[in-house]
Amino acid sequence: MKKILFLVSAVVLLSACSSDAKVEKAAKEQCNKLFVEIAKDPSSVKLSDFRTVYKTDSLCILHLVFTAKNGLGVENSDDMEYLYYVGQDGNQYESYLDLSQRDSIFLNEDQMEVEKANTFYANLDYANAMKHRVICELNENGRVVGDSKADVHIESVVKTGKWELKQYKDEFGQEAGDKYMVLWGTGTFSNSAATNSEMSAVLFVDKNSVSLRLVEYKSSVVKDDDSFDLKLKDKDGIITNFKLYNTSSGYIPFTNSDYFGKRYDDIMKVLNKEGIVYCSGVMHNSYSSSSYTFSLNLDGFKEAYKYIAQ
Repeated sequence: MKKILFLVSAVVLLSACSSDAKVEKAAKEQCNKLFVEIAKDPSSVKLSDFRTVYKTDSLCILHLVFTAKNGLGVENSDDMEYLYYVGQDGNQYESYLDLSQRDSIFLNEDQMEVEKANTFYANLDYANAMKHRVICELNENGRVVGDSKADVHIESVVKTGKWELKQYKDEFGQEAGDKYMVLWGTGTFSNSAATNSEMSAVLFVDKNSVSLRLVEYKSSVVKDDDSFDLKLKDKDGIITNFKLYNTSSGYIPFTNSDYFGKRYDDIMKVLNKEGIVYCSGVMHNSYSSSSYTFSLNLDGFKEAYKYIAQ
């Protein structure tokens, strides 16, 4: 009987190793294709110092050096991280990060224990925490292999969608006090100086408040003390109008008031519906106006809110 159990265990182990090896091989092959595709000069691409930092039967994370000529013909080298994941739907997904600009998705077990303390995945074991981090990155910045135009919607290990969990900091810059949630959306803005230029919208939610920030291009927070007329179209096609005001710090709060109505109550109703909401807003000031169009994927809100409502 012991001999049979040993043989079964050996077969299972060999099968797992074989699956890991297949995923790793596929990841390296696709990694080569992707970096050739994104290069300004595909013929100049050189990939070196390949390191498989993590792999399972469905996931592989590679670190490598990507060398290629830029648009001016100058050769540059960058440390990169490549993510490859085989979903339960049979699709293959990929993404990459420039490690000079982004923190690595991969963490070793000691790093993970520190990192996950104040996250939605704090109670997951190492393997599932790694899987969750990768899926969140793929949902945000990844693509389907072979169909780059397809939307990426992979169900995360923790059902909190694209929401991030943060914690307020004290006067010394240390995390303390209540937690809050953050959600990023993307869109475009137009004004007298720009037409359909890139922008982001950032939604902040804590136990007692909801606020919005608008970020033009990638770093310029809109901080004018102006009125902001916002329309939200929820997943059922219902449109809710909000009369809001920006602040000098760039936070646009949703608050209840006798004059403007139950803006906090109304936004909470939209959030609890979840789904994708489409947003159209106009920021008014004394001299001109700016228009903003963006979307927010609210999926996972109810599960994520449990972490801050305690």
